[in-house]
This record gives sequence, C-alpha cells and structure tokens, in this order.
Amino acid sequence: MKILIIGQNSKLADVFCRFATVTMMIDKNIESYRQYSENANFSVIESMTDIRSAHSIPKRVKELRKWIKDLSPDIVFSNDKYSMIAARLASILKRRRPLLISTSHSSYGWEDPSRIHQFAIAVKLCTDGYVALSSFVYQHLINNGLKSERLLLQPNTVEYDTFAVKSSYELNDTPQLIYTAVIYPKKGQIVLAEAVKLLVERQQPLHIDLVGDFVDEDYKEQLEEYIRKHNLGQYISLKGRIDNSVLRNILPSYDIYVSPSFIEMSPFNLLEAKAVGLPIVACKTGGIPDIVFENEDGILVPPQDAKSMADAIDFLLKNENQRKKLGEAARHNISHEQAPETVADRFCDFFSHLKRTNSSVDSMNSVHSE
Repeated sequence: MKILIIGQNSKLADVFCRFATVTMMIDKNIESYRQYSENANFSVIESMTDIRSAHSIPKRVKELRKWIKDLSPDIVFSNDKYSMIAARLASILKRRRPLLISTSHSSYGWEDPSRIHQFAIAVKLCTDGYVALSSFVYQHLINNGLKSERLLLQPNTVEYDTFAVKSSYELNDTPQLIYTAVIYPKKGQIVLAEAVKLLVERQQPLHIDLVGDFVDEDYKEQLEEYIRKHNLGQYISLKGRIDNSVLRNILPSYDIYVSPSFIEMSPFNLLEAKAVGLPIVACKTGGIPDIVFENEDGILVPPQDAKSMADAIDFLLKNENQRKKLGEAARHNISHEQAPETVADRFCDFFSHLKRTNSSVDSMNSVHSE
C-alpha cells in the first residue's frame, strides 16, 4: 500500500509506515513543518504552495495531479480542508483514482454549528473516508449526515518508547507542575494561574512551569500582569519554547502535568505526559476525554473552573498512592491500547474497508451518492 500525506503529520506518517510506503508533502514556506525526525521511514516532498489559504487550491490541484501520476498512491491523506478539496478536484475523471481520506487537527473550527455543517458537506463530497480525532467531531459529522461506515474515530498517538519514564512518585521538596502549550487565551493559562493563587492561599507549596511559544502577546501581557498583581512570580515561571528533545528528558522530574485548556482536539502534550507516566489534571472538554480516561489515568475537571482545578491538584499533591496509580496507568495505556502499533492496525483495517466499498467507483458523482 502506498500513501501520500498532504501536510505535516509526521507522527501519523510514522504510524502509516508500519503497514505502507509513505510520502509526506510539507510546505517549504512554513519552518515548523520541516521539523520531522531525520530517522523517519517516510519520504518527503516539498511544496511552495501555502496550504493555509483557499487561494492555494488551484496550485495544489496542479501539484497533486503530478504527484498522483508520479507516485501512483493508493491513498491520498489530507490534513486540512483546502487540501481535502484540492485532492478531490485533482482526482476528477481519473479512471483509477486513489482513496481520498482526510482529518482535521484544529478544535476551534468545531465550535460554530454553521461552519460544522458546511464542513460536513465538504467531507461528504470530497472524501471516501474521514478520521475523527475525537468523539465530539465524530458525533458532529454523524449529526450532519455522514455515515458511520465512512468514519474512523481514532485519537492521536505518540512513540511512547522515546520518552524517559518517571521512576518515583515522591514529591520534590517543592512540588513541581508543568503545562506545555502555546501562550494563547483558549489554552487557559490565566485560569491555571487563578488555581495556583487558590493553592497558595491554602499554604500549599508548589511551582509550575508554563512551557510554550508566546503566540499572543496581548494574552501574555495579561498573564504576566495577573502574576504580578497577585505576587505569584515565585510560583509560576514562563519558560517559552523548549526543544522536544530536551523536554522529553526533563518531563519525568515533574510531579503533576496540568492542562487547563478550554478546547482541544487530540493534544499531543497530554499523550506525551502519559508516555512519561505523569499523573494528569486536565479539563473535560473537546477530545481530552478520548485520551485521558477519567479517574483511570487522570483527573478531569470542568473547563474554566479554577477552584475545581485547584482541588484536583491539591488532592494529588497530598496523595502519593493516587499519583502513582494514575501515572502508572497512564504509561500502561499509552503503551498498549493507545500504542502506535495498535493504532496502525485500526488504520489498516479502516483503509481496507474503504478500499472494498469504493473499489468500483470512478467519478465524483458516482463516489458520493448519499
């Protein structure tokens, strides 16, 4: 089986490499898209077309026609709506075209019912199958007319064996917490600062590192102002971006991983915390309950609720047995039920199912007759 991936998705490419020959297209203009492992088993082709704009569709169609002709992929897997549309247009009138499968990584577009409906129509018209990274996306698509046979509910996964594993659940002298996410309003760093304030008022010693790029300067200033106003400077540090190769080695030194995000799709930061074996406190929102199992390998609290978050952190800080139970379960789950090899089997089965059900379809009209 040969798969062409449109757009940066190196973790998924690694999963596909377990059962297929994989080529991944990356946008040469976006530096972060070039950050893939040099030891990866997939091939890479570079594009000068900006995949983030609808204006890119005609250029992307032209590129895809060439790549499909040169590579003869069995599957074209797109990671954004514009590439999804371009892949469909590039396949029109082809006698034997590849299966067209897509996914979406952003959670923010799924908050507007009208946009969800429009996107569901595009999925119906432009794909043979769709991978929903979370239950809420899967249900939205079902509610908007997609048939379950064309959908796979499959959250993200990580190469768990590349992470150092936590060996002790005794607290540091000053308990150390961490959250890794860009500094951005919907990531909830100010709510976490409010929770820290409550814990400090309870005389609970702790320190939290906020690791991530400063992508919203106004929000960063609001966060820094809140920290200054409430004298939390000794309890909260803004670390900025830390390279992943460094981060995966220092994660085990922390006591608890905390995620106050308001909405997420299938966040890698929580999967990485699980790979390390960290006990997790996160918000019960979006796709988080699909990867953090409530009271099994993490504690889930309502989003934007500083008191509930503070209570959950307080509980874990005072209960070593519970920290150990959650952390060890997190590591077990990510290396078994959520492991890349298990996920690869699910993808392989899904692709085989789609191939059987679409084997005789040649044109856009005949593919999508729902």
